[in-house]
Amino acid sequence: MEHLIIPKDYHSELNLHDTQIAIKTVKDFFPEPACTSSESVPRFGSTFC
Repeated sequence: MEHLIIPKDYHSELNLHDTQIAIKTVKDFFPEPACTSSESVPRFGSTFC
């Protein structure tokens, strides 16, 4: 995000605390897939994450 451009008149609708809560809510809603082991793909390790 080193090339992020924010307009001069931009203001967030959420304060810092509410933004952090919103990010956590979205992360909890879309959980990361669990690591799985598969025999159908070439194995370079015991698990794939």
